[in-house]
Amino acid sequence: MDFLENLCVGFAWSKLPSYDKEYLYEMYRTIKYNNKCPKTNEVMDDIYPNRGNFKFFLHKPKLDRYMNSSPKRNETYASHLLNGRKYYMVWTCDHLENE
Repeated sequence: MDFLENLCVGFAWSKLPSYDKEYLYEMYRTIKYNNKCPKTNEVMDDIYPNRGNFKFFLHKPKLDRYMNSSPKRNETYASHLLNGRKYYMVWTCDHLENE
């Protein structure tokens, strides 16, 4: 689970309580490996083909700057409040043919 340290932008993975680490790890696994979208229950490979380049952000403005600087399609998923904080996961994926 500590490999997620390299995906964190603007906060230190090592400083998070273990239960927040577990929550964010499950969020990562769900988006990367499951084939059902937690938001819509659609097939992930259909709506987010070739998911990759995952990152976690603590601050929404940093997330927005990152997304605006990338030429690729970016998608996000937000956590529930964890110790009063919301975390954002972003990943790149291929554009859909109808976009």
